[in-house]
Amino acid sequence: MIRLFFCLSSLLSVLISFPLWATPEITIHYKHLGFYGQTEHAISEQLSKQNDYFAQHKVFHNDNHWQKGWVLITKESPSGCKITHVNTWLKIDYRLPRWLDQATAPEALQLKWEGFYQGIFMHLDGHKKIAVEALQAIEKSILTLPAAATCEEIKLQAEDLAQQHILKIANAEKNYDQDTQFGLSQGTSWLSTQ
Repeated sequence: MIRLFFCLSSLLSVLISFPLWATPEITIHYKHLGFYGQTEHAISEQLSKQNDYFAQHKVFHNDNHWQKGWVLITKESPSGCKITHVNTWLKIDYRLPRWLDQATAPEALQLKWEGFYQGIFMHLDGHKKIAVEALQAIEKSILTLPAAATCEEIKLQAEDLAQQHILKIANAEKNYDQDTQFGLSQGTSWLSTQ
């Protein structure tokens, strides 16, 4: 029994010594813009009023103005200052259409709407995944920084490193939008969903 305890204790200490990359704290706010319509044309008109991109392309796409950030926790020692923890966070505001009289519409139109709405969420989820992966990369890279002479110095190094990753997010999101045709391949086109 004592031997088992020591084996488990050793295993636990090994596991604790390896850094684990946390998932950022994610806060999502939904802003629904309601509309009424009982035909494809009426819905298309309402969506065009709510979303400029949709008005031009009949594909629902939101610009991503998400807030991303991090908090650095340092520990000073005689050999310098080291970052011991990085807490990352992501705040997302989704602007989504809400079909207010959907329940009274023809069933075929409701099914078309469900596919369209699922496509919007699939596309938004891809953008969220890019942001989460970038924040995890920020955390991982900051935690590998060696100790610096002062905490101010290591925080500046960490901030520079984080900003490099933030620039990569913009490129990754641009590529994602191009690859998915701004969500068209995921079903965000009102015209192509059936």
